[in-house]
Amino acid sequence: MRLLQKIAPNLLFGLTMLLLFLVIFEENIQLPAFLQVSGRMHPMVLHLPIGLVVALGGSLLLKPAMEAKSFKVLFSGLLTLTTFCTLLTALFGLFLSLEGGYESASLARHKWSGVGMAVAMYLWYLLNERSIPSAKLTQLGLVSIGILMLLAGHWGGELTHGEGYVLGPVRMEEVPAITPETSLYMAAVQPVLEQKCFGCHNTGKSKGQLIMSNPALFMAGGEHGPSLLKGDPDNSLMIQRAHLPLEHEEHMPPEGKLQLSELEIQLLHQWIQSGADFNKPLGAYQEEDSLYLLATQFFELADTENATYAFEPASPALIEKLNTPFRTVNPVAKGSPALAVTIFVRKTYQPSFLQDLLQAKEQIVSLNLTDLPIQDKDMQILAAFPNLEKLILNGTDIQGKNLNLLSANEKLVSLSLSNTSLASDALESLAKIPSLRELFVWSAGIAEEDIQRWKDKLSGVLVHEGYFPDKSEILKLNPPRLVNKNNMLAEGEGIDYVHKFPGVELRYTTDGTDPDSLTSPVYTETIYPDQFTLLKIRAFSEGWQGSDVLEKSFFLEGISPTSARLIYPTHSTYPGKGAISLIDGQKADPDQFRVPNWLGYKETDFAAYLYFEEEVPEIKQVTLSYGRNVGAYIMPPTKVTVWGGDNERNMEKLGSIKTGKIDSYVSNVTAGIPIDIPKGKYACYKVVAETLKVLPEWHRGAGTPAWIFIDEVLFY
Repeated sequence: MRLLQKIAPNLLFGLTMLLLFLVIFEENIQLPAFLQVSGRMHPMVLHLPIGLVVALGGSLLLKPAMEAKSFKVLFSGLLTLTTFCTLLTALFGLFLSLEGGYESASLARHKWSGVGMAVAMYLWYLLNERSIPSAKLTQLGLVSIGILMLLAGHWGGELTHGEGYVLGPVRMEEVPAITPETSLYMAAVQPVLEQKCFGCHNTGKSKGQLIMSNPALFMAGGEHGPSLLKGDPDNSLMIQRAHLPLEHEEHMPPEGKLQLSELEIQLLHQWIQSGADFNKPLGAYQEEDSLYLLATQFFELADTENATYAFEPASPALIEKLNTPFRTVNPVAKGSPALAVTIFVRKTYQPSFLQDLLQAKEQIVSLNLTDLPIQDKDMQILAAFPNLEKLILNGTDIQGKNLNLLSANEKLVSLSLSNTSLASDALESLAKIPSLRELFVWSAGIAEEDIQRWKDKLSGVLVHEGYFPDKSEILKLNPPRLVNKNNMLAEGEGIDYVHKFPGVELRYTTDGTDPDSLTSPVYTETIYPDQFTLLKIRAFSEGWQGSDVLEKSFFLEGISPTSARLIYPTHSTYPGKGAISLIDGQKADPDQFRVPNWLGYKETDFAAYLYFEEEVPEIKQVTLSYGRNVGAYIMPPTKVTVWGGDNERNMEKLGSIKTGKIDSYVSNVTAGIPIDIPKGKYACYKVVAETLKVLPEWHRGAGTPAWIFIDEVLFY
């Protein structure tokens, strides 16, 4: 305790001053990697000061039962520890904010409330150390800290999960009825994205600079380019990342978050395939349209003309009681006694979530249990809802053994069993439900021929069986896989590819064109480039579509200069390691901006001197390595020029090259620009790369200056 008393004043003073300094000068801070790790611990450590503030309040309740001296020791120790944890949490939060991806106004509210709480804790600590505060002053301090903590927590929750997150479960907001005038996006697509995607991609928090909660910004994309390509779901990032293995670092939603179900992925795929229309109303779709049929499994279409019910409405108190963070209960239309219920989040599901609904069994007409661990035994409970009209069991664990019990639901019109594992004879029992008019069995594990067989027996029921692949359809091959991941090759190191499909042929190019199946060279053995190489490769096989192009830049280690000097300073946010970044042989990732290998320039051209101070080699080519990330405004240089001479004052122009214009969002790469020069020996070289001064009209940043990112200058 004595040691704590000795070091605490200086430690807490130092942390407070550091926090204030960083807040004031945060625009000029370049965060090293180990502090980025600390920042990402902010969501973990923030629970410590919360618990300790509660403990401080508890200690005041114990004061009457304790000796004055013992209470002072306890209270002072708790106050010191709470102050330390609060300052540490605020510092970690500031480190996290410097990574970007958060809306400035929302971030400012959370940041300043957190900093305010940390400074207030330190002032309370100082006051307690210098005197014994009165009971009223201590209570005032605790109340003030509590208010700041609630504000910081409230705004932090909104920053992470979107506006209204904290109070969302207790708000009784009227849910608008779904009518033919409602857009299909609002009725089906947006609710899926809101539950699975908006938490990290909203106007308050935009991970990867992607905002999905606003249609215009959604279409603009993020730092990796457009998230969706209208009419092309297979090449849309949001679909590609949803299909990645769960453990893959780019899988979306991230591991640990609520995942998209197979049916939801099908909906998003079909919506993008149809053109990703945000405004087209439901009434504009044909009833047999596959997207419309798929979307109807996600909403209840209000019957505004004929939706009359004889039963009494449930009490407002009961509806409020049944609404929980994992279960929504709402009227199907304004003034209607009928209720629509949705239960969600498989991991938190408990049987009582369904059992409790029997308190309103007369009023519930729609029940959505998508992706819950509902089993065949639960059919007994579902059969107890006498007015149930629509039941959605997509993605549940049922096998269809007790579907016959649903014959007790005499008003059941629509039943969804998609994305389940039904037995082949499961549909037989559905013939006993005379009111059934619509059945969805997309990806339900039943063979196409079995569905066709039962269609005839389910008289009067419209069966939506989904998509069965045409056996004559020509499918696309997967791209080859690169064996050696490093794109900086040592002398004698080659490039190898593999493809596990039997009989596949790999063809490649090195001239920037896409490989074709007739004229491009066939890959048969290791490729050994003799200079910078942009290698494109595809897989081909008879009866299959050629794969997508796998594109990769490869650099030889080359001849390393002795030293380098930057002529123009980098942007303060991306200084790299200074000029040494140009000659250290370390390549940078185009998706990781803040690694110290990148030198970033904006509105200023890149220019550097490179020196051979000992033995001067004979050089015939200079290659500038740059990063391309169009979605993050990082474009190739427009022109690169090389000078050479005995020293900085005596130089001649050796060569220059203009790069082609980019007219669309393309993949992120670390690429190279080779400049051939007359073979010669020069002790000093100057390399200049000109920035794109104004982004083109098609870019979401049109009219603003582009960045260029440089990581190496290589000599051959």
